[in-house]
Amino acid sequence: LKDLGKCKNHNCKHEGDFGPTNKKMIQKTGWCIDCNKELERELRINGVWNSYLNIISRHEACGAQT
Repeated sequence: LKDLGKCKNHNCKHEGDFGPTNKKMIQKTGWCIDCNKELERELRINGVWNSYLNIISRHEACGAQT
């Protein structure tokens, strides 16, 4: 249970405890807000952002967590 409040990105640079907003993001995506923003930025740069959104939409429609 302790790991549920930790960012799963091995390169996460967050220091200290996560606040409630970060904890909610970690529950949903597994990554903190800063790491999630960096992932989304890389997806946009690499031109796969729309594909990523389609996959996420399908998962959410099925009730699965991303």
